[in-house]
Amino acid sequence: MKQVRFVAAIFVMAVLLLGCAGSGGSSSSVGVVDPATPRIEAVVLLTSSDIKEAAQSKYTADDLIDPTKVAIGDLVDPLKGGIQDTNNIQTQERVIFQLVNYVGGKRNILPATLWSTNATASGTLASETGVFIAGTQETAAGDTPAVSATYNEVAYASYYRVLPRQVKLNGRVLVEGTDKPVSGVVINFYALTNPSDPSSPVKVVGKVTTSYNGWFKASVPNYVQFMQIDNASMPANFYRQFGFDARRFTSGSDSCRVDLTDAYYGLTLTDGVRSLTELDTETGLPIIEDNTQNGTIYIRPTSLSAVDSDGCFVGLG
Repeated sequence: MKQVRFVAAIFVMAVLLLGCAGSGGSSSSVGVVDPATPRIEAVVLLTSSDIKEAAQSKYTADDLIDPTKVAIGDLVDPLKGGIQDTNNIQTQERVIFQLVNYVGGKRNILPATLWSTNATASGTLASETGVFIAGTQETAAGDTPAVSATYNEVAYASYYRVLPRQVKLNGRVLVEGTDKPVSGVVINFYALTNPSDPSSPVKVVGKVTTSYNGWFKASVPNYVQFMQIDNASMPANFYRQFGFDARRFTSGSDSCRVDLTDAYYGLTLTDGVRSLTELDTETGLPIIEDNTQNGTIYIRPTSLSAVDSDGCFVGLG
C-alpha cells in the first residue's frame, strides 16, 4: 500500500533572527523543521519578461522555476519571485508547487509526479508539472484545500489557501552575527476590529512563515496595523524577544506588538507588493545604513548576553 505523508503547509517581513553563534557565510538555514524531510513548497512562476533584458540569456526555463538560481538583481521587480507561502497565494496568482528537501544547505527539487488537489474550484493545477493558477475566488472560510504529489511511491500533501488580491508584504529573517536565514518562523499580523476606535480589540488578519532562505511573502489587507512573532515557532536557544528598527519587543506578547503604522516606522500600505526591508533597485539587496538593515527584526540567541530593553520589552522567556 502506498504511504501517505501529510505535511501541513508552513505559513512563511523583513525579519532578522538573532540566532545561535556560528561561522559566517554558511547557506544552511536555522529552523524548526528537519530540512531533509520532503515538503511541498510554492514558487512564484516567473517568465523571461520578469528578467531584465540584459540578463535574459543567463537563464533557462528550468532556472526560472528554481529560486536558488535567479539573482534578485536580475529581476525587473526585485520583490517578485521566490518562495510563496502556500497559505498566502492570492487570486489569479501563478505558482508552481514543488516537492523539495534540503541537504547540506542545498535546496533539491524532487521529481514528484501525479500532482492533484481536492479543491478544483480554487484554481487549475497541471498534474504533470505542479503549475497552479489560482482562480478569481478566495478560499471559503472553513475549507481546507490541499495539494498532493507522489515521489518514490510515497504521497506527500500540503494545505494551501487562496486569498484575495491585497498587499503582498515581503521580508526576511536572518541570524544576528552570522546572517544565516531562519526558516519556519511564524509571523502574525493584526488589525483593530474597529479601525476608527483605537481602544477596540485586535484580530488576526494575516499569518506567514519564513521559507528556507528566511524570506516570506505575507498577504495582508491594507489596513493591517500590528505585527508579532509566534513564540511557538521560535527556534530553541533564542530569547523570547526581538528587535525591530532599534526597538525591542517581547515575542508573543499581546501588549508588545510592533505598530507598523505609527510615525516611527512610517509604513503606509497600498495594494501591491511592499517590503519591510528597503531594497536597492539595482542589486535587489537590502539597503544597510549605520550597520542596520532597514525593516529587519533581530532575535537574540541565548548564547549571547541579554540586552537592555529599549521599548516595551519586559523580560526574557
